[in-house]
Amino acid sequence: MSQGISVLYPNYDLKTGQLVKNLARWVDSASFDPSNFQLVVGTRKLQPSESKEVRSLLREQDIIFEVDEMDNDNAIWNQCAERCKYESMLFVEGHVYPDETFLRNLYETNRRNGGERVINTNTRNTKNSYFEKLMDRWFHETIQKRQSSHDFIFLSRWAFLIPKKVFQKYGPLIQEYEQFGPPFLSAVLFKNQVDITSADFMDLTHEMESVIGHHHAATRSYIKGFAIAEKRIHAEGLSELFGRNPDFEKIQSRWRKNRAGEVVAKNVPWEVIALPKLEIKILELLVMHVPLPFEIKYRLFQYAHQCVAMNEYRNHLFNRSNEK
Repeated sequence: MSQGISVLYPNYDLKTGQLVKNLARWVDSASFDPSNFQLVVGTRKLQPSESKEVRSLLREQDIIFEVDEMDNDNAIWNQCAERCKYESMLFVEGHVYPDETFLRNLYETNRRNGGERVINTNTRNTKNSYFEKLMDRWFHETIQKRQSSHDFIFLSRWAFLIPKKVFQKYGPLIQEYEQFGPPFLSAVLFKNQVDITSADFMDLTHEMESVIGHHHAATRSYIKGFAIAEKRIHAEGLSELFGRNPDFEKIQSRWRKNRAGEVVAKNVPWEVIALPKLEIKILELLVMHVPLPFEIKYRLFQYAHQCVAMNEYRNHLFNRSNEK
């Protein structure tokens, strides 16, 4: 088995300047042993001048291809996986870039275990703005909560390495599950007794968005994927694997009664749709534009996140989506 690593990089939304900057960091990070690293870039359609600038960075072993129908990262990652050269595949998120030591450390870790293990990575978040500091605290607390309440490691969307043969057996990432795709794959690996090792080095940086609306879009994507998975496979194990949420359970109970014909709710009251949206808009305004102490801002941020999650989950269970 080749000890090389293919880096699977999806360009879903980056402008050309940022894309070039991030790809250059990956190429530079691999310079200590370039023949053992390959970049596989799936990208939105590029203008000829953009394509020329990006391709000038890439080496002979690298691949770049344009994706016609780009729905989310899962779809692009899956297509990248079909094109990669090496048996070890590093799935990375487009807003993540490495320090100069990251690929060296990952390569050595992967070489020691013979390329047979799934490796989850750690990252540091950018904290350049007030809002990014709120986000950093939220990510830290969320990850800590997962680690303390679950028996397995969640694959991080930011970067995780998986052997091709494991991915071919237990994948692909399910496109419709959106940001819930990597956590769902984590559960599949856990059920099949495939170990995930957590890397003990932190040489990646996650460049965060600085607008709360972008965070809420990611939250909706995650919850939408969770709800679709739950409705599609009726997996009783999901609640145990991903933790219990009392608010979710209340919504689920109402949904089951509705499906059983105990409740007829063809016409959803306007306030069930309108009021949560109004509340979320007010919370977004408070977090982004009203000068308040950090702790108060953080509590408002947490509550806004919860409101978005509950509203999205309710929408998808009660026939306000296209999912059957």
